[in-house]
This record gives sequence, structure tokens and C-alpha cells, in this order.
Amino acid sequence: MKKMLVVYATRSGRAIVIGEHIANGAISAGIEVEFINANSIKDDINLKDYDAFIFGSETEACDMLPEMRSILEFADRSSLEGKIGGAYGTFGCSGEGPKQIYDTMRIRLKMDMIGGGPLTLESNIPFEMIKHGKDYGKEIADKLLKKIV
Repeated sequence: MKKMLVVYATRSGRAIVIGEHIANGAISAGIEVEFINANSIKDDINLKDYDAFIFGSETEACDMLPEMRSILEFADRSSLEGKIGGAYGTFGCSGEGPKQIYDTMRIRLKMDMIGGGPLTLESNIPFEMIKHGKDYGKEIADKLLKKIV
């Protein structure tokens, strides 16, 4: 079974809600998903055990949260080139964080990213969080299931 890791960084809990819906979308398509808070990632986790990654963060002061930046640095040391990836996040007045995550995954980590950018949602639209999150999870699952190893 294909395995996906969803890592979130949050202050308000919104990244958890969206991440759960993304995970549920992937699970419904037959992907095994592990869902982890960025603060819980330890150096002994082997990222090569996963086939796909979704990293998500809320935007704070026009940037991703610091713990997500640490996760991306850890991922960079783990050599995820060619792995399938996606990014998401919420914002109140700006949405730079998810785009920064997406671009880091695509450019620096050389991952095979889904879509034309991250899933970015305003923090006050709960129904969209649910629908778009599940759709995003299914999109990454579809790409992962079609990938020839």
C-alpha cells in the first residue's frame, strides 16, 4: 500500500482541520496516511518510508510558521527528489506561507508537486476547508496511485 505523510504547523488549529480533510481524502482513495504535528517530528523518522508528502502551515507575519521551516530543512537533508508532494495553508490577510512551502518543495527539494500551486484557504470558510481539503487529498492519492516506480 502507498504511504503518505501529512505534516502540519499550527497556532489556531486551522491547519489541523484542513490536514485532516486532506488525509481523509487520500485514505478514501486507498492511501495509508500518517498525520503528524511538525513539532512531533523527530530526527529518527525515515522520510524515505513515504511515497508522498503534504506539508501545511498557517501564515504568520507573511511567512510560514517556523516549525514548518524546520521540517523543510529536515526534508532537504532526507533527499526527497522525485517524491510526490503538495502544500496547503490558511491565511487571514495574506497567504504567502503555503506558496513558500510549495516553492521550497518544488525548487529546492525537487519534488513532483501536484497542481499548479498550494491549496490556500481563507481561515474563516469552514465548508471550503472540508471540500477542498478532501479533493486535494484525492488528487495527491490519484497521482500517487498512477505513478510508475
